Amino acid sequence: MGIDPALLPYLNLTIEQGILSLNPGEVIVGRHAGDYFSNPEVDSEDGWQPIAVDLYAQPPTLQLFQNNSPTPAEREIDLNVTGRIAEGNSTYDYAILMPIQDVIAFNEWITGIRFDSKTFVYDQVTIRASSRQTAGDVAETIRDMGFGAGGMGDYLKQLNSFFVTMRLMLGGVGGVALLVAAFGVANTMTMAILERTKEIGLMKAIGATDRDVLTIFLIEAGLVGFFGGAAGISVSLFLQNVINGAIQNTPQDGGTSISFLPIDPSQLGGKLIVIPPELMIFAILLATAVGMGAGLYPALRAASLPPVIALKQE
Repeated sequence: MGIDPALLPYLNLTIEQGILSLNPGEVIVGRHAGDYFSNPEVDSEDGWQPIAVDLYAQPPTLQLFQNNSPTPAEREIDLNVTGRIAEGNSTYDYAILMPIQDVIAFNEWITGIRFDSKTFVYDQVTIRASSRQTAGDVAETIRDMGFGAGGMGDYLKQLNSFFVTMRLMLGGVGGVALLVAAFGVANTMTMAILERTKEIGLMKAIGATDRDVLTIFLIEAGLVGFFGGAAGISVSLFLQNVINGAIQNTPQDGGTSISFLPIDPSQLGGKLIVIPPELMIFAILLATAVGMGAGLYPALRAASLPPVIALKQE
């Protein structure tokens, strides 16, 4: 890939070996640029076996073939590798970066046609937006100009759309679960009132007001929701640790990597699933509120029981 050396700092590259330098005659290799070499001395009957070569430790030789001339010619150029890009940037993992003027000179020799900046067409242009928020607008402007555009902004937009759909689906399931839980709490509180009717009459007989009885049963309903929410969070944290541990301990080589993930699991730091503390607090408060809301009607029934009738119940 031909790169203008003056723009090299804007590519946001991380060098794991060597230096970030791209003077004439120098190249920078991607982390996996040397993964698919072959040994011509291996018997062809054994099939092709890829051989990984460390291009930083063993700088390669570039072979150029001039096939358009009456007498085909060949050139060999020893590449001066100044650095190796760290893994993680899919655009450059398998690339070799070279000064654009060197690439133009090599193409002139191969094709026999001099470079003309007015008619030359680039395969692609990399544009770096000032921020993540403006990346989408920049891509849309480029499309309006008649060019194709793509990048992490579009990928994140699609990913966010997917997760919005997932949130709606899971929200619907959660809504049904909350409704079922609310009926369960209401049923539990109703049964508690029926079983404690005489107790309610006794409390009122010794001076408890309707408000006192209502408060007692609302607190009980709220505690049912609170402990239910706490139990749900405990299960969620347990599953989070199990799944994150499994992702972190899954081998990434030998064809056993997790292929359904759109990112490299080794870069997650064991945090595929993250439950923010504020979400846990919200879950407990919501469960408590659902419990109190579901227990409100049974509590009102308990508070409105006349003491005489309540004491006569067996």
